[in-house]
Amino acid sequence: MIEMAQINIKIDDDLKQDATRVFSSMGLDLSTGIKIYLKRVTQDNKLPFTPKATSELDQAIAEADRGQVETFDNFDEWADSLDED
Repeated sequence: MIEMAQINIKIDDDLKQDATRVFSSMGLDLSTGIKIYLKRVTQDNKLPFTPKATSELDQAIAEADRGQVETFDNFDEWADSLDED
């Protein structure tokens, strides 16, 4: 006989409702959806997606790539802009 463990987690109510809705649309209940996720993690020994952490530097680089940069004609203008914040 397989022993069964119980997991208790606290999550945001909205997240639970959204996940329940998504799993339900696939014909699954929340518990089964979570079990499938855990099975995939253990079978592949990795997450089934690539997590992305965005640091302030990554955000700044992305803004610069989009041209969302502030320019100054000289050091004094730059220093004055710091006082405005």
